Amino acid sequence: MTLATDTIEILTHKNDLTGHFKRLNMLWLREFFAVEPYDQKIMDDPQHYIMEPGGQIFYARLNDQIVGTGALFRDMTDPELHQYEFTKMGVEPGLRGKGIGRALLQGVIEYAREANADRLYILTNSTLAPATHLYRALGFVDIPLTAEDRAKYQRADTKLELWLNAEAARVTPMLPAAA
Repeated sequence: MTLATDTIEILTHKNDLTGHFKRLNMLWLREFFAVEPYDQKIMDDPQHYIMEPGGQIFYARLNDQIVGTGALFRDMTDPELHQYEFTKMGVEPGLRGKGIGRALLQGVIEYAREANADRLYILTNSTLAPATHLYRALGFVDIPLTAEDRAKYQRADTKLELWLNAEAARVTPMLPAAA
């Protein structure tokens, strides 16, 4: 399979694709870390935890196969700010490094812009160097983790953000770093 001539399509959620979301996420979580209780809760009911609060799940399709996934989790902690956490990005192990994650994240950013989102942020781990490099290459910048971030995922040691609305970025104070 060569990606140079193949087209990667980015799809939004349909119920019949939910199994791919769980499968691809469980693969990378088990490969690099452990499945934390918060992960399991989301994987078991993404409709409730991602879709119903106003988020979206995305899928990368290549040659009629789902080979990647990621989600936007609607963060309602600041009612004045339309923000999402980009979370649960997973790509088929044999296809990592082939541009699927980039296509997926570019599709997510485009979707967020069209939804008039102010800000996207990502909680990740610095050992996932290819992923953190991709995030930075697409404009995300490092910011301090908060206590809430650390409580959400034990593995999180890096937080990045991308402001899509420059006006909101100017009027929103930066949250204090975790002690």
